[in-house]
Amino acid sequence: MDLIQDSLFYLMRNSPSYLQTLSSIPAKIQAFSNTVSPPTDLTSIALILVIIVLLYILVSWVWALVRFWIRLATRIVFWSAIVAVGAYVWLRGIEGVVEDVQEWAEVWTAEYGKAKVEYARYQTDGQWQKPMGSQPRGARRRW
Repeated sequence: MDLIQDSLFYLMRNSPSYLQTLSSIPAKIQAFSNTVSPPTDLTSIALILVIIVLLYILVSWVWALVRFWIRLATRIVFWSAIVAVGAYVWLRGIEGVVEDVQEWAEVWTAEYGKAKVEYARYQTDGQWQKPMGSQPRGARRRW
């Protein structure tokens, strides 16, 4: 801590005059505000309004920054998907892609049929069929 304080003191002592002027601005503002008007409720309200406006500006900047990064990430994901699909078609060829899509469609329709049967069973019995070894809700697995 002493090293930091000594370094700051050295910096302020050997810094150009504009840095010393900048460091004394808060004290000058405080002295000026006390000579113009003593602290009252009106100045407190004005200070609160200034703080609110500055916070609004800061939040709007942060929101714009978040929107920018979300938009950038979305564009990167979109164009990466386009490149990946293009590379997939390039490597497999049109016929290979059509075969893969047909195979995936068969698998998905089979799984959809199983889900429909399970849902019909649920509507009649009122319970989902639980897989073997499943535990009731809230139960803990002991090791």
